[in-house]
Amino acid sequence: MNEFVNFKKRSFTLPPGCKDLIDLLRPTAKAAIERAQRLTPTRNETVEGVLLDIGKYILMAFEPGGIFTLVITPPGGRLEVDVLRMRAEEPLVSVIFPNEPEEERVVRRFFTRKGLEIPEGSRTPTSFIPNLPVQVVYHVLPLPGDAAGVSALIEDFFRECGKLENNAPLKFHIEEASNAA
Repeated sequence: MNEFVNFKKRSFTLPPGCKDLIDLLRPTAKAAIERAQRLTPTRNETVEGVLLDIGKYILMAFEPGGIFTLVITPPGGRLEVDVLRMRAEEPLVSVIFPNEPEEERVVRRFFTRKGLEIPEGSRTPTSFIPNLPVQVVYHVLPLPGDAAGVSALIEDFFRECGKLENNAPLKFHIEEASNAA
């Protein structure tokens, strides 16, 4: 007999508050409340601007609220910066670029110069469709703790890696969702 299990305490009776077996399967009140607080899309738009507009959009990522995503792309779309904030958490930033040796060398040099973590090798996956472009994603870590620092870092990224000037056009795709009212 197992010394850790007291078979005399086992029973076919239900825990307090349960009338039948289905009561055991129903979610707790906390889970029901969380489901009731579903997010509702509040914004989904793409706006055009310039490199110097980055600051005002990054500021949005530091505002409290539901979920916020921002995708910044220059013409041609070879480079992309994604910003994500989940509720009250700190924003996350990643850069996306084509899996080409020269592109990666430029981005690695930028990350090194800025003291950012460089991911392990980004070799082409072994199972992919030939001639399908493969992109590399680098998460920006450590991220500056304020909107001004993040904005400056992203501006520098586009200047150095994308060879963009201050008045270079950019597209800002913004999506937001908040708790239903």
